[in-house]
Amino acid sequence: MILAIDPGKKAGWAAYTQGEYQGSATIDGDSVKAVSSMIDYWQPDTLVLEDQFFRPRQLKGIKTLLRRRFIWEVLAEHLGVESIEIVEASKWQAHFRVRPGDKLAIQKLARTLTGNEVEPDEADAILIGEWFISEQQRREVFG
Repeated sequence: MILAIDPGKKAGWAAYTQGEYQGSATIDGDSVKAVSSMIDYWQPDTLVLEDQFFRPRQLKGIKTLLRRRFIWEVLAEHLGVESIEIVEASKWQAHFRVRPGDKLAIQKLARTLTGNEVEPDEADAILIGEWFISEQQRREVFG
């Protein structure tokens, strides 16, 4: 079971069982209770978190961004998640050939993959999960 996360204020999540999409939505990424409940409900073997990226003009918000990711990591470890994988946004975006920050293209692709209307942060989580699964499959084939 894989739980893919875009760890923002409005945290996007997408769940996968045996490589198959199970569902997605957003939750309050600042709420320890909401994050804990999400991890406890899905009981993932692997939590895939998007790494935080910073622009020089965003230095003021680094502490908040890191705290949000830290909440996910600490609770996942505490709740027994076997593996926590951190992925750079540029990797999954390059895989899907979408430009960084092109939320409309990302949403459209996630909608095509799932057949559902999705929110922007939810779409990021879906593509993070899809990328991670494709990487696992690639590693199984090519080593």
